[in-house]
Amino acid sequence: MTKDKASILWELPFDLQREVLSYVKLEPVYEIDYSKYRKISYIQASSMKDRFFKVYHNCTSLLPIKKRLENHARSCHHKPILKRYFKTEFRFRKYAFYQELLNKMLDSGHWRERTMQQIVKDILFIYSKKREEAEYLDWFCNHLEAEESHREEMREAMMWDS
Repeated sequence: MTKDKASILWELPFDLQREVLSYVKLEPVYEIDYSKYRKISYIQASSMKDRFFKVYHNCTSLLPIKKRLENHARSCHHKPILKRYFKTEFRFRKYAFYQELLNKMLDSGHWRERTMQQIVKDILFIYSKKREEAEYLDWFCNHLEAEESHREEMREAMMWDS
């Protein structure tokens, strides 16, 4: 006989219940919306590319997760090195900052650090998806530019022929 999810959850110790409930989500952490890149011109694509890179490190899906991580780090009283590490200015907290945090400073001994590890993994996942989107956007802009230049060359060739 299989147990339902609620009964399994209530059998866990309280600190694990809290950790599990804080990470139960029904929606994905970050999804790339490819539909916004359909039927647009080169000028629109390049302006979208500029906007994308302006908010690369502080987009609406990434900023709340970073804030939640910072709150966890500031309330981590058993490890003062984390508090000092998070005194780094927010504009300097990029991919390498979180990679180093995950590799060198967090261990899975305390429940708060395990929670912080999961949050950092979410942040790194979002960065990888954003890198994938940036590569696609760069390819798409190059593709549209090549199409436009090809059309211009064909137009010039027709003018010379006539």
